[in-house]
Amino acid sequence: MDTDNPNYIVVFVLNSILFFFSGIAKFIYTPLLSPLKNSLSISSTQAGSLITFVYLGYAFTRFPSGILTDIYGCKKTIIYSSFLTGLSLLLLSFSPNYLVLAILSFLMGGATGLYTTAGYTFSVLIGKTGKETTSTALLELFGGTASFIAPLAVILFLENLGYSWNSLFLAAGIGIIITSFLFAYFMKGKKIKKTIKSDPENQNSFKEELTEIFEVFKHPNLRKFIIWATLVGGFGFFAIKGFESFIPTALAEAKNYSFSNANKLFTIIAVSGLITKMGVAWAADKFGVKRIFATLTALNLIFFIIFTLHINHFMIILTLIVLGITFKSHNTLINSYVMKKSPEKYQGSGFGLFSTLYTIIYSLGPMAIGYFIDKYGLLVGMRFSLIGVLISLPLVISFKYFIDETQLG
Repeated sequence: MDTDNPNYIVVFVLNSILFFFSGIAKFIYTPLLSPLKNSLSISSTQAGSLITFVYLGYAFTRFPSGILTDIYGCKKTIIYSSFLTGLSLLLLSFSPNYLVLAILSFLMGGATGLYTTAGYTFSVLIGKTGKETTSTALLELFGGTASFIAPLAVILFLENLGYSWNSLFLAAGIGIIITSFLFAYFMKGKKIKKTIKSDPENQNSFKEELTEIFEVFKHPNLRKFIIWATLVGGFGFFAIKGFESFIPTALAEAKNYSFSNANKLFTIIAVSGLITKMGVAWAADKFGVKRIFATLTALNLIFFIIFTLHINHFMIILTLIVLGITFKSHNTLINSYVMKKSPEKYQGSGFGLFSTLYTIIYSLGPMAIGYFIDKYGLLVGMRFSLIGVLISLPLVISFKYFIDETQLG
């Protein structure tokens, strides 16, 4: 960011806080699944479906967010999408039944998807030249913190303060709306650096943007790469999101921890991931993304099984630490690899298409695993997450046999 201008520091921090609340809006569902099941008298399939609806909404708006950012600018997109997120959270807090909660969860997920691309773009545009990566890393730090804060917020509101689950959505909605007002106030009349598409003569229409996306599939090797990355990233995270969504529930209902201690243990995943993310990225640069990705996916195969066995407290902690490393590095590795290997001409459209498709795949994880839990029981049902691992791991290992890497970026 431009550290010579205090106002830019303020708006950078405010955008990062919006990024934090955007993360909270999505991460809060996992530690709330058990209270939601009890309060609404719903099945594990229905509870898991709430997370699925959030990420489906998120998936469908990721690419349109990029188009809106290009056409209207990231400032307007951030402000309107953040207000929309806050409004949907407020409405969620007053949901009278499961159906309304499900619909609003989808809309809220869509609002966060609209924000995400604009939020990332803004952090880069106001960064000093040569410091864009640092700005992005700082932004992601706020998002990573949200995954740690979410279960602690559940403990605070439900156990310490004695409030219902509705209060969490209400508090998050108020927080993001206040931050949106502050962001709009400090950005009033401000201009930021523009990308090339900000020039009206260079802007693409929505139709032209869609045409550019489908251009990706005219190149056979690139087409195969995008399909490969979508399946690897999508099913790999299908396994992660499906398994992770029921970890707090399993700790409380199958491992006999109290609700409070279960959510405290769940924070180990976030802390482990935050601490090790940069180390995993370094290892991927040094030894190759596919090797590290395959290693982390194999660790999921092993530790998913271990977690669902009868293990002691020490092994549970060790398992959660390892899962933190594998869970929180998955998206970083696959996203960076797709961006790196996509030819510059098709980098934006290729990555946009990949992001939407692979998010649709992994969003189905919580719903699917919830179904298996209802059918076969909690721990046995969670093992079905291995379906995603068993699809993604062979694809990573066999990459060189059907894709010519030399013809990529």
